[in-house]
Amino acid sequence: MASPEDNAPPELVIDKVAESLTDEGHDVYHGREFITIREDGQLAPNSTVVEQYLEDTKAMMLAYNEDSNEIILVPLEQRFDRADVYGYKLGGTITGRTFVKEYRIEHDETVRYHPEWDNDIGGDQVDGGFRVDLDQDGEVVNTDASEADSTTDESEAAD
Repeated sequence: MASPEDNAPPELVIDKVAESLTDEGHDVYHGREFITIREDGQLAPNSTVVEQYLEDTKAMMLAYNEDSNEIILVPLEQRFDRADVYGYKLGGTITGRTFVKEYRIEHDETVRYHPEWDNDIGGDQVDGGFRVDLDQDGEVVNTDASEADSTTDESEAAD
């Protein structure tokens, strides 16, 4: 007997299964979320962050709070011709060299951090944004960040 899922795209089937499990109170593991700050000043969200939060993102607004030593990244659904808005292409990086230099948060190494999504960032104008606490122990990445992220995700999925 054929199930209704036989003709559905695999992504839709998995989304429905995950939704069903969540409705039953289960926590579905989606992968580890990272935002990497590369030594050249680029900020790179990994594929898990992109898939869960950045599908419609065309630009990012960046902010820094010196008191809490955290970076705020606010996804925007359109581009703006402003110095405080950085272009973003799905799956790409945010060229934040001037941002990290301005706030003296440059890194000598590529380091990835676990971001925290906060629905309250940006008020009613946006759906929220990320907080990246630079005081947390970031993970030094010795290879290309996107390669390291996908390798980590694949090895964890196999466990």
